[in-house]
Amino acid sequence: MNKTLVDLLFILFWSAILLLVSANSMYLWELRNVLPLELLTAGFGFLASSLLLFIITLPER
Repeated sequence: MNKTLVDLLFILFWSAILLLVSANSMYLWELRNVLPLELLTAGFGFLASSLLLFIITLPER
């Protein structure tokens, strides 16, 4: 797989994790009431797939 794409997905994944960690829980609770559940599910699905992709390509690094 293209190393640039893997690095980009890795950066996006950890950026999203840091964004979730840095936001406080009340903001996330209000955000949960605003965003539809499908959008949140798609976002977490993307995070999980990018983490899985990083773990799979880890031996190549």
